[in-house]
Amino acid sequence: MATKRIERYGQFRPSPIDDSRARVMRELAGAAGSLSDTARFFGEKRAAEEAPEKAQKAVDQAIQADPETGEIIFGELPKGKGYGKAVFDQAALNAYDAKINVAGKEKLINLQNKNKDNPEEFLKQANAYTNAFLDSIPVALRSKYESSMRNSVVSGFEQLNNEFLRNQTNQNIQTITNSITTLSDNAIKLFIQNSPDADEKLNEIFVQMDELKKLNPKFNVEKSKQELKNRIFEQSNIANLDKIAEQKGRKEAYEELNNILGNLPEGYSTEDAKIFERTAQENINRIHSRETAIKKTELEKNEQFVTNTVDAIIRGENVPDDTIKEAFALVEGTELEKTFLKAQEIAQFSVLSKEERSKIIEEEQNKPIRERSGLLNDLLKTNATINEELAKDPLGFAFKQKIITDEESQNFIDSVKNKDYKNSIELLKNRITKAQIAKNHYGESVPPFTDAEFNFLSSAIDDMTPEDKTAFVGFINAGTEDTTLAANIYSKVASKNQGVFAQAGAMYSYNPTAVLQIFRGQQELKNKNITPLNAKDSLDKFQSVVGQAIEGSNDRKNVLETAKMFLYGDINNGQPNVNDLKDAILSITGNIQNVNNFKTILPDNVPSNRFDQYVNNFDVENSNIAEIDKVRAKRAFSNGKIEATKGINNYIVYGQDGQVIMDNSKPPQPFVFTVNKSLVDAFYADEYSAIQSRRKELR
Repeated sequence: MATKRIERYGQFRPSPIDDSRARVMRELAGAAGSLSDTARFFGEKRAAEEAPEKAQKAVDQAIQADPETGEIIFGELPKGKGYGKAVFDQAALNAYDAKINVAGKEKLINLQNKNKDNPEEFLKQANAYTNAFLDSIPVALRSKYESSMRNSVVSGFEQLNNEFLRNQTNQNIQTITNSITTLSDNAIKLFIQNSPDADEKLNEIFVQMDELKKLNPKFNVEKSKQELKNRIFEQSNIANLDKIAEQKGRKEAYEELNNILGNLPEGYSTEDAKIFERTAQENINRIHSRETAIKKTELEKNEQFVTNTVDAIIRGENVPDDTIKEAFALVEGTELEKTFLKAQEIAQFSVLSKEERSKIIEEEQNKPIRERSGLLNDLLKTNATINEELAKDPLGFAFKQKIITDEESQNFIDSVKNKDYKNSIELLKNRITKAQIAKNHYGESVPPFTDAEFNFLSSAIDDMTPEDKTAFVGFINAGTEDTTLAANIYSKVASKNQGVFAQAGAMYSYNPTAVLQIFRGQQELKNKNITPLNAKDSLDKFQSVVGQAIEGSNDRKNVLETAKMFLYGDINNGQPNVNDLKDAILSITGNIQNVNNFKTILPDNVPSNRFDQYVNNFDVENSNIAEIDKVRAKRAFSNGKIEATKGINNYIVYGQDGQVIMDNSKPPQPFVFTVNKSLVDAFYADEYSAIQSRRKELR
């Protein structure tokens, strides 16, 4: 295409300068200015919103408690910067103000509570604190708090001071009141004693009453003075009336009361007089009743003393001479004098042996009535009394009668306490000798311990270990030697709630190992290491094994309990089983078999058939069976019940009527015979010899 000439398009004009970019920049510059204003606006707004929280944090940091003293430390008031400064500063001032207000008030309250009894000290401490407080807070707040703080100090001081003065006054009132009470009691005593100091003491009280009136305007001083005068009048006169009633009697006291009522002091009301009269009468009557009761009691006491002395004399006890003289002085010239003299006569009878006493009674009974001394009834009564004493405490009674002397009771008790059983054996042997003397005198068995000592033994046993109990049983058996005596001791111990101990003791001579096992069983049960057998199951098992071989509820109970302890003491058996109780029972009782169709405890190593044959052939005629019972006895040994009794291998026999066969002693006792292996073997040897002899004769 052909190029056109420039000229053809007219005059040349330069192109205009492109300023669009510059214009844009200018516009942007204007926009930036607007944006800056916007940002500042939003920044200030946000800062103002955040300023209170920041101000609070800043104030919390500026005001803190001393970690050691707890005192509030006021730091400088925080100041804001930049955006939100004004809001920050105001918020900080408000927060600071609030904390100052709380801290200042709390401190003054604490100082007030601390110095309740010392207003001056509060004022001193409160002023010091206030000064320090105002110096520590911002200047802008000082004027606000100075007035209120000073006023709070003054108000606190006035409050404390008023309370202090009020308490002081109350204390003074109470002190004077207490003093008046004490002085009044003393003054009354002085008036009762007719002391010359009485009026002076009364005036002292009146002065104090006047002082009390000054402190307490409500106190009625005149009424109080009159009431005190009335008290003095009443109590001094009542004391005098009591004295008259005690020394002269009720009649004289009433006469004096009438005189007093006719001369009442000034200011004493009719009502007061009635009350005084009633009180005085009650006192007089009470004293009369008391004196009557005292005299009666004293009389009864004397009578009891005389009675006890007479009874002791009659029993033949060793009564001290002083006691006899004192008792005789009380009965001399009375109806009891003859009784007292008769008692001394009977005392000579009381200390005689059983044989001698029986002889005297028999001789007296055989005399014609006209020739009797008149003492027969007294002798019979005295003899019965002696028997009662012997039944209760034979050895103790022997000591009282001085048939034997007691020198080692405490030594014996101490030896048991100290487990010195070797020494106990020697003491026991000495006792046995004395008990034998007493037995020979009284004609019946006497244990080697008093009833008090048996009580001690019963208590001591409970505190013993199984080993100690076994050793103690050994001591009794070693000391007695006589099995019958040992059995008597165990029987008495059993009556003191020691049935298991007694049963075990009776076994010691032939089975000491079992004894230790029994006592260990007791300890296991006591320590709750054992679950005890069911009571019903145990009793059923016992009945099936023993039947009626053992009579007496206590004996049956003791045997069963001992068997259970034996079972509990088997440490290798674990927890007890009722099925094992049979063997335990037989270990305690020995072999139980039927004899004459009755269950009987057999002696050791004696078969039932041999035992049966032995008793069936018992020599009744040459025994000490009562003559009247010998016919019954012959049948009883063949078909009656044979029952084990006290002692080792001892037995009694019952007739077909169920009554025990008696011996010929006086008084009669159940006939006791012994069966053991030696006797049975000897019987069979004799029988064998007799059979051989008959065979020879037949040849």
